[in-house]
Amino acid sequence: MKFWDASAVIPLCIEEPQTKIVQDIAKKDNALVVWWGSLVECYSAFARLYREGSLKYQEEEQVREVLFSLASVWTEIEPSEDIRDIAVRLLLNHSFKGC
Repeated sequence: MKFWDASAVIPLCIEEPQTKIVQDIAKKDNALVVWWGSLVECYSAFARLYREGSLKYQEEEQVREVLFSLASVWTEIEPSEDIRDIAVRLLLNHSFKGC
């Protein structure tokens, strides 16, 4: 089980240079665990890409559908003081390595 932030979820929804890498990781371990705000962060990224002209309206709708499909099966970590304390403790004892 791996923790996925928006920077890892977005390439699962839209073709980016990291897409193949994160797809391979997801295939090996499809138990996605995400922060409750990741959905909002992804929406923000897609809206920015639309505003910049990198995505057409229909493409933005499609990537949001992919996102909703992923969100329907991922485990979402709700905000709480306990979770924050655990995260701080883990960071004090372990180095953080992205994908």
